[in-house]
Amino acid sequence: MPHVTTHYRVYVTAGHHRQPRNTTSWIEPNPASDAEVVPGTVITPYAPPQLAYLSNGQAQVASFMFWSATDGTNGQTSTNQTLNQTVDTAPMTLTAWYMPQGGIGGNGGPGYIVDAFSDALGDFVDDTFVTVKDASNAVNAALTDEANVVGVVPTTNLEKLDAAGSVHTGETFEQWIGGSASGAEDTLGAGTSGVAIATYHRSHLTLPNKGVTEREGWIILYGVTNDAPGVVIPIGGGGGPVPVGPWGPYLQRAVRAAAVGSLATGMRGSAEVGRIAAADAMAAAKQIEEQVAKG
Repeated sequence: MPHVTTHYRVYVTAGHHRQPRNTTSWIEPNPASDAEVVPGTVITPYAPPQLAYLSNGQAQVASFMFWSATDGTNGQTSTNQTLNQTVDTAPMTLTAWYMPQGGIGGNGGPGYIVDAFSDALGDFVDDTFVTVKDASNAVNAALTDEANVVGVVPTTNLEKLDAAGSVHTGETFEQWIGGSASGAEDTLGAGTSGVAIATYHRSHLTLPNKGVTEREGWIILYGVTNDAPGVVIPIGGGGGPVPVGPWGPYLQRAVRAAAVGSLATGMRGSAEVGRIAAADAMAAAKQIEEQVAKG
């Protein structure tokens, strides 16, 4: 079974964090969670909006930026706090990324942390990836250098970020996370602060299949629950009841659901995962009840 590791990491903004990066580029306040899951399982880890951690012995708080999911070859990012990710046959790493709070421009003034992220690697990359322009679209060479080398763009004035088309991994530009983006250009408003991450990807990982048919529900109701052969009544009628064994395709979903519950136990956000699983179970039960009533 594929191994899934889940991390919650705080991006380090202090010092020199791009070319080259600090020795420590992120902090992981809590141990990673590890699990072996059944291929095809949809896992839904939750990232709280804020994460407490210690820096030089001082209590700090970081804000959620995005999730990344990678199997080492392909990957994707999501700004939703709950990640819905299908696990294929390859090992997978899931990471919730957080940004420290507070001023990040010159002398603590307004500004943006800017960086490039590889979906396939599931990590930030050091490529020269951005050109900084002012409101008149004139290139600002000094700020371009600061953005690529240091990873900071002060926003005393409005600035525009133009992302390069690709990075050294062979991945192409996907999207900007943060700022006000239109395609490969991201606009940072004067006096505003935040984070602007350009993500690059080759191919998305398998997306979850959220469809659960009534036919599958009938199999598990009338076959598996009685530990005996059941029947399938074709949706839409016609063909009559078709005998099936107790190990119909819906059993695979049941096993996967059990794996999700096991994976969530003891993890951050397990209560939220349990709530979602319970809601899905209730919805499935309602569908089954409706089908039986139509019987």
